[in-house]
Amino acid sequence: MHPLFAHARLSTARPPEIGFIQVRRRDLERQRWSPVLATFPADTLMTAEPIAARYGGGEYELIGRCARNRRITARVKVAVVGPPVSPDSEPEARHGETYGLGSDAAPPDHTTPAHPPERAPRRRQTSAEKRREQLELGALHAKAFRLFSKKAPLARIVRETRLPLSEVRRLWKEFVTPLKEPAEMELERHVDEMRRVADEEARNRYERWRTDRERDRETARLKMLDRWLTLREREVEFERQRATHGANVRAEAPPVLAENRLATKQQTDALDAALERLLAAFLTRAGGRAPNTQ
Repeated sequence: MHPLFAHARLSTARPPEIGFIQVRRRDLERQRWSPVLATFPADTLMTAEPIAARYGGGEYELIGRCARNRRITARVKVAVVGPPVSPDSEPEARHGETYGLGSDAAPPDHTTPAHPPERAPRRRQTSAEKRREQLELGALHAKAFRLFSKKAPLARIVRETRLPLSEVRRLWKEFVTPLKEPAEMELERHVDEMRRVADEEARNRYERWRTDRERDRETARLKMLDRWLTLREREVEFERQRATHGANVRAEAPPVLAENRLATKQQTDALDAALERLLAAFLTRAGGRAPNTQ
């Protein structure tokens, strides 16, 4: 077990295979981890003292990787005690660079590295980390807009927000540029109101048209039913008279009465056919359900 990873949380009881160690530092100002400062062979970094001598004290994360395929095998956070190192004297961080730590803690010649230069695989950000970065950036933009409204000088805005000068200038242009002209906004509101009124009038006209059509259809049905009932009553009356007078009376019936009965029967048959078509159309529109005749 590597001494720096003695307290690391492991998923298995088997000691992790540590071939290389990557070092990251906690940025206290931005409250996030810095990129990988350097990658060291595991046998050259056995204690945290060389890290304190080179990068200063602070909170660090050590990432152990396998020597065969450089996959992550263990992680551990260590608190290194020591004076902080100024950014001017801090060595430049090279992602994926591998070198050993000697007595003077200086990297070897980059023209002849001990291992072929290989870029360390970058871990993909989770949705929570992306959302946190967006919230932090939005808070900085809101702070810049608040300073703009207070007419703060440019140096103060850059100093307090720690945003690049080009980003501050872009935010200033967005701040002074109105979204739309007042006349254009008033015109859009007027157009929206006219469109709303026109849609409401169209709906009202359609509802009135549907009501009138249903009323006309109902009136036509009632008229047809009334006529059908009248003709049925006449037919029943003719049948009653024929049953009363007998076959002789029917044979001696005047031709005018016979013609009237024939015309009445034809009209009744026509009305029956019309009513059957009307009932079929009603059942089709109602989904095949028979109307309640009770």
